[in-house]
Parts: sequence; C-alpha cells; structure tokens
Amino acid sequence: MLRPSRQRLVDALTADEIVALGDEPGWPSRRKAAIPHDSTMPELRAIVDAACASSRLQLAKLRGTLTSARNHTALLLHIASRLPGSRLLCLNLGEFDRASDSAYEAVVSALGRTLIGHLYWRDPVTAEQRDQKRRAQEILRRNRAKPAYRALILEPVVRSFMRHGCHAWWDPQPALFARLQSEDARDRSAARDRSAARQQAARSAAAAHQARAAAAAAAQQQAARSAAQQQAARAAAAAAAGRSSPRGGRASPGVRRTARCRARCRVARCRGTNRLGLACCLCTLDASGYCRHHRP
Repeated sequence: MLRPSRQRLVDALTADEIVALGDEPGWPSRRKAAIPHDSTMPELRAIVDAACASSRLQLAKLRGTLTSARNHTALLLHIASRLPGSRLLCLNLGEFDRASDSAYEAVVSALGRTLIGHLYWRDPVTAEQRDQKRRAQEILRRNRAKPAYRALILEPVVRSFMRHGCHAWWDPQPALFARLQSEDARDRSAARDRSAARQQAARSAAAAHQARAAAAAAAQQQAARSAAQQQAARAAAAAAAGRSSPRGGRASPGVRRTARCRARCRVARCRGTNRLGLACCLCTLDASGYCRHHRP
C-alpha cells in the first residue's frame, strides 16, 4: 500500500501527465514532479515502474539519495531491469556510491534497448569503472542517432525541459537542437519529394495501364471487325458457289436466279424437255442467259 502522495505520483506517471521527474530547479514548473526523499523501497520500486512505463516521461533524476546506502545496489538493479522499452531521453543516476559494479554493468547492458542519449552516474575511479563509462558513452552516441530520439527531443514541451538538461555527462546544447532541426527539415523535404515521386510514378503507371487497356480494346475491336468481314466474305463465296450452274456452265454474276429466259418463254417452264425427259426449268444461270431448251 502506497502513501497518498506516492500514489498520486504513480497515478500521474501512469496517466502520462509528467514529462520530467526530479528536482532540477531550471525545469519549467508545469508537467514535472519530484520524488519524496523519505520513500520506502516498495514505494520507490512502484515509482520506477510507473516512470519507465510512461510514454510521456523523457527526463528523470533517480539518484541514490532517495534511499539509504544499503539499498543502492538493489534500487539500481531494479532501475536497470525497467529501462528497456522506456521513453526516457535523459537520466541522472548520481550518488549511487554503494552500488556494486555489477549493478552499473546491468545499466550498461540495458542502455542499448532505450532512447537515452544523456546520462550521469558516479565518477569512475578504477579501470573497470572507466571502461564501463566509455562503453556507456558509445551507446549514448548511438541512441542519439535513433529517429525516435530525434523526434522526441524536438517536441516543444520536451525541448523546454531538455535545454536545461539533467546534469548529465553531456547535456543537450543549442547547437544540437539547431542541427537536429536542420536535419529534420531536410528529412521532411526529402520525404515530401519521395512521396511526390511515388505519386507521379503511380499516375504514370495508371496512365500506361489505361493506354494498354485502350490499345487492347482497339485491337479486339479490329480483330472482331476483321473476323466479321472474313465471315461475310466466306458467306458471299458460299452463296456464289450455290448459284453456279448444275451442268457446270459458268455462272453469270449479273443474272438473277428467277429471271426469265432471254427467249421470253410464255410459261413458267419451257415447253421442251431436257435430255432426261423432264420439263426444262427456268435456269438462266448460264452465262448466255438462256434456258437449256433455247440455249444455242
């Protein structure tokens, strides 16, 4: 069970109402909160959990003066376990004088999975401690190149706090903000250019697709017309073949099938008979224009 003041702080962190956690006097008065110094270890663990889970907290001063020296290693290890995935940019871990080197090593191991670009802890004394600080500073430089770090530090509210820093080894300088703003403007311009190029490419692809579809439709229509013409030509040829003479005489294209014989037969059929003894038909498909009876 947390005391009311600690519970209110945890609730504010959980509700993403706090940007900076600590007692830095240069920070703006709004959207910051301090950690009571007489907090117990369970209360400190709850505050650290809420701070590292907050999506709005970017600066924190979690110093060893918050608890007794015998709890330094335990509290620093708990902080290290909660750092991965946090949204912190600036972290002060000063005054953990009694914390073990393994606790600091746990912090170094967690830094690569954070956005922290500004950090402070005790001044190194031994060669091992100096190596820990060197490795931590290399990770901090890589973190400052992450897009998420650059996006967060340029937010107006965050910048109003970050320009005062958190007493880190290297606090943000005006030149950093100017450079990041220039690079951000350049990146935005490049992104707009890429978006415009993608839109133009999409329009060109759509126009090319429409042109190909129109050409394919025109080709299909032309093929249909050609097929119709060929069908009509075959039908005409078949009709012409059907009008040819039964006796093999040459067909006269200008003579109608039902036209009378040129000898002006008086009845529908010729009076004479053909060689088979049948009445001669009104055949005028011979080139002479006469029926068989009157054909010369």
